[in-house]
Amino acid sequence: MSSALGLQAARTERPDVVVLYVHLPGVSGYDVAHRLKADRMTEAIPIVVLTAQAMPGEELRARAAGCDAFLTKPVDATLLRQIVRRLLAGRRDVVP
Repeated sequence: MSSALGLQAARTERPDVVVLYVHLPGVSGYDVAHRLKADRMTEAIPIVVLTAQAMPGEELRARAAGCDAFLTKPVDATLLRQIVRRLLAGRRDVVP
């Protein structure tokens, strides 16, 4: 899916959370995160960013783009579930 289609899908489908990979074809995942957070329709959707880049400063870059959580590959599925639960905690419109 292209970034434009992904952004449009986020606006129309309103997912509970977006898991976003940093290295997307033709665009940075950080740019996509920034666009999601700049849009009134999608700004409240939590974003978990995934990257193979565990370089110093990478998490700060993710946070600056509006990402709510940062994970490096390989992904620890238990940790991902914990993060998603934390991000969705207290929301009444989400079934646990």
